Amino acid sequence: MSDKAQYFLTIFSSLVSVTSIFISYKLGITQSNQIYKRDTKLNIYKTFYVTYIQTLYKNFYWGNPPREHTFEVLGIYFDLISNNLQYLEVQVVELYPQYYEKVLNMFEYFDDNSDFINAPLEYEEVFNKITLLILEEGIKIANELSLPPLAKPLYDFFLCNSNKY
Repeated sequence: MSDKAQYFLTIFSSLVSVTSIFISYKLGITQSNQIYKRDTKLNIYKTFYVTYIQTLYKNFYWGNPPREHTFEVLGIYFDLISNNLQYLEVQVVELYPQYYEKVLNMFEYFDDNSDFINAPLEYEEVFNKITLLILEEGIKIANELSLPPLAKPLYDFFLCNSNKY
């Protein structure tokens, strides 16, 4: 083999080695990013969505509409939403100031302030909007993670009974 052919063979071997190292690196980074994103999404799902959905099963959709929330139940939902805003979709975050205002109005209603007689219905309207968005996102995340869609029965119930609540 000539010196020129040996030289090109050496360069080609080096290029193949460097290219394979680069490809392995890129594949490793891609896989690592995918695992990180999945783990983060799973953590968000477990931290907020599962807790919110479980709370709905306990307190709301099975015969206790939001307008009938007690002070304690209202506080549970308020804390859940307020303490997890960083996990919520933009549409929910955009509704949050309105939700916050309606919660404050409910506190006035609980204090028997007659100026806030419509507070339960106004609160219910915003609460239902936020809950529907949270359930939709919970279903989406569960599907992406191949988890059981815990929110689906509640979402279906909400859609079938939205005229009642």
